Amino acid sequence: YVYDAVPGHTYKFRVEAHNDKGFSSPVYSGDIKIAPLKPLAPSDAEADRVSDGSHIVSWRRDVTAGRGATAMVVQRSTDGGAWSLVAEVGAVDSWTDNGTAANHSYRWRVCARNSAGDSPFALTGTAVTTPAAPGTPSGDRLGDGTATIRFSNTARNVTAVEVQRYDADYGEWADPVSLAGLQASYHDAAAPVDAVLQYRARNVHGEGTGALRSAWTALSLRIVPKGRPKAPLLLSPEARAVVRDDGTSVEVSWRHNPVDGSAQTAAQVRVAWGSASRTVAVSGPAASCRLDLAALGVPLNTQVSWSVRTRGAYRAAAAPDDDNMSPWSEARAMTVCRAPSVAFVLPGASGYFGDPSELDGILAGGGEGGTEEVEEGDFDQDEDFVPADPDGSGEEEPGEGLPYALVADFPLALLLDYTDESGALAQCTLSVADATGAGVYSCDLDADGAGQIAGELNRRQWAPENNAHYTLTATVRSTTSLTAQASIDILTDFDLPKRASLEIVADRERGWLSLTPQVADYQDGADVDGIDIWRVTGSDQVLIASDLADGEVFTDRFAPLNTEFAYRTAVYSRAGTYRTVDHPGSLKTPYAFVYYGEGLERVARGMHSPTESAALSRTRRRYEEYAGRPWPVLYDGGGRSEERTIGFNVKTAEEAACLAEAMDWGRCVCKTLTGSVFWCTVDIDLDADLRYPTRWGTASAKVKRIDGGAL
Repeated sequence: YVYDAVPGHTYKFRVEAHNDKGFSSPVYSGDIKIAPLKPLAPSDAEADRVSDGSHIVSWRRDVTAGRGATAMVVQRSTDGGAWSLVAEVGAVDSWTDNGTAANHSYRWRVCARNSAGDSPFALTGTAVTTPAAPGTPSGDRLGDGTATIRFSNTARNVTAVEVQRYDADYGEWADPVSLAGLQASYHDAAAPVDAVLQYRARNVHGEGTGALRSAWTALSLRIVPKGRPKAPLLLSPEARAVVRDDGTSVEVSWRHNPVDGSAQTAAQVRVAWGSASRTVAVSGPAASCRLDLAALGVPLNTQVSWSVRTRGAYRAAAAPDDDNMSPWSEARAMTVCRAPSVAFVLPGASGYFGDPSELDGILAGGGEGGTEEVEEGDFDQDEDFVPADPDGSGEEEPGEGLPYALVADFPLALLLDYTDESGALAQCTLSVADATGAGVYSCDLDADGAGQIAGELNRRQWAPENNAHYTLTATVRSTTSLTAQASIDILTDFDLPKRASLEIVADRERGWLSLTPQVADYQDGADVDGIDIWRVTGSDQVLIASDLADGEVFTDRFAPLNTEFAYRTAVYSRAGTYRTVDHPGSLKTPYAFVYYGEGLERVARGMHSPTESAALSRTRRRYEEYAGRPWPVLYDGGGRSEERTIGFNVKTAEEAACLAEAMDWGRCVCKTLTGSVFWCTVDIDLDADLRYPTRWGTASAKVKRIDGGAL
């Protein structure tokens, strides 16, 4: 038996015998597989663009019996290059390629596959993606005013280039111009000759609404018209400036303002005053020049106007050079004035020091200036300095080296000559610097109306060290705003003041000490200009009196009771030199005191009683308990509290009344028998005892310490 089987199928047969009695049991054959034939090529292959990154590839499969495909194979060629496998899919009719990109062309081919092999390929047409953008354009103006731009362009599949012009002056876009094919330059014959232009470009593939266009490039740099510069911008001096007429020139500067970007090649500066004017030529790119106003004939104290014009690279055909220059800038005014001058009259130069570098070393050899250990006259004027009047003729002879004024007394008189041909004195500042150059004092001085500036330095303003080197500098400012300076070095050589003793008289009934300084006039030394007194208790030192005169009495109301302390006196000369001496002080008394009333002039007191207690605590202290910590955590704000209870034996009703009165004043000062002195408030408990005519009774004072100044 012969069966016409179809390729690509599997068959199975059974055989039965039969006669008139019936059929036998069937006999089955095994599976008989007929191999398929190769599939036929697909047809109608094509590629449809979804986007630059995605294309749908489709085809029609052949369905001839025995040639069925089990898979479809897709290959791709990029920019006409070799074929590469991109997909093998089932027996479908399309596939989406998401691996494409802009600025390329693609072609695909498809074949069917089964176990017998692959069919021939079917090819799609070429698919093109959006071309890349050109490079940013750059351009120039040509001599006829037209513009040429250039740009790099390596894009693929370009059928045209579009160029668009932007008028930067008016903010307007021109219609794009289309250039056929792949282009890298454009000559704009229609460019406005007097406008500032910019350009952009893009590549195109195709035509009409379906064309693929790249992004526009960035705008080119500004392409400016060729022509004369604009008027320059004046920089300095500023408008209404005052300039010095001191034999030097005045520098003026400006900024060239080209329209075509070309550098300055020449300039002219015009100076005018009254009906006169002068013009100064400047060659090359320099945007400044110095004007010798005196040589130009400008009088002193004259207001001058100046203006500038410049030239760039532009040259108009057959035009004079002046026609190629910018317009004149606006005129700017300045006033030509002479700077003031200032010179020290007092103190005047006493001599000249030959080697200034050795000056401070010689002065430093004199010990500590201003203390009692300093020896007078530590530097030798005859050896170290050359006097300004060596022969005593009364006429100073100029010396060589550092001029100095020898200062042996204070206050120091100051006198300066001031000359101002163009204005008047507006301000004079005197500054004092030590040998290191550090400023130690500064003040303003007033003119005396006769062309001189007078003043004085005393020790209350500034107390110089003895045997020291200082520099006085006077800085003057005129109403014209011009300034000048003068300096002179001074060397101090003061005598120490005379010594003084201190008479101390104790008043145990009122709890204070009377202090009287007494100057030893019989001793050598400078006259005393003032005496200061400090109270020294342990490591504490408080200034209690200042600027006392010889024999002037001072009452120390707040000296501690029953405690050893000292008074330190400082005796000053007019020059600021001083001596210090310590004097032991003591105030023994059985009373405790409370001072109250206006100026703390009222006194309350009580006889000693052996009962005094003090409660001290911290007022802003708190404790916090935290889990996991065995002990509380301390937070301390730092406040303090001190409350004392002091017992008094009160002798008289007047004493009792004063204690009661102190309570009403609130703010008082308490002095305890143990030497404490502090600001406080007082509450009083009074107990009268009528059994004893010689004693009024007892009192208990509750004293709370409060904040206050040093006592």
